Order: sequence, then structure tokens, then C-alpha cells
Amino acid sequence: MATAEITIDKPRRVPLNSGQTGNFLLSVMGTYLRIVSAELDEPTTTCSENEAVRFTRITSLPDPTLRLVIPIPATVERLDSHDYMAEAPEADVYASGDTEDEAIRNLEDIIVATFGHFCKVPPEHLGRIPARQLRVLSRHIQIRQR
Repeated sequence: MATAEITIDKPRRVPLNSGQTGNFLLSVMGTYLRIVSAELDEPTTTCSENEAVRFTRITSLPDPTLRLVIPIPATVERLDSHDYMAEAPEADVYASGDTEDEAIRNLEDIIVATFGHFCKVPPEHLGRIPARQLRVLSRHIQIRQR
């Protein structure tokens, strides 16, 4: 039986059956490709278990008071002929739309709303996950000085 080391809070070995091994390797490769894709100048498309996934980056935001200092890695997945899901996996933010472009625009809007909301909440009132999301988004987004 194969084992894999997964880091959640602390490293630990988890036994995997043969079916899980393939899915685990696809997941690891998908994460690696997202990291590599984020470092490239151009959005990339890659083959995966689901041929309808495209890796891209958010390079602008619809709010003029915010400045994107580092592009945000994102994926767009075609769920069916009229439904797309865009995801910023590092920030754990998702959006959907009827087209790929609409899903990306909706993701940009949700990133802005999430960042804006979490910036207004005192840090001690943010839960663990929202605090992590704010830390991630703060590496990518700056508030413009007036």
C-alpha cells in the first residue's frame, strides 16, 4: 500500500489505496502547475483529469481604490456547456458564471468584496480561515493612497 505525506497542521503519513494514489498524484501535480503557472507571464492551459480546466491569473481588479501588486493564480473549470467555475485556490475564493469570462469577472468581484470586508473586521474577530484568506489576499492587493 502506498503512503503519502500530507501537511495540514503537521506532517503525517496517510495510507492510500491504488485508486486514491492516482487522485492524490493528480492533486499534487495540479498544485505544482498552479504554482508554476503563477510564475509565467502568460496564462497556461494544461491537461488534467478534467480536460476543461484552464490555469490563469487575475491581473486586474474592478475597484480603482485597490492595486494588484502580484497576480493572483486562478483556475477556470467548465462544469457543463453553460456553467463555469473560477477559483483562486490560494485564497479559497470561488465564483461561477455562464461563460468563462463572466466567471473570471465574478471572481474578481468576490475577491474585492472579500478583501474589503475582511479589512474592516478587527483581526481578533476574524476566524482562522478568514484570517488566512486576508493574509493571502494582502500579499496580492494593496489599498491605494488617496
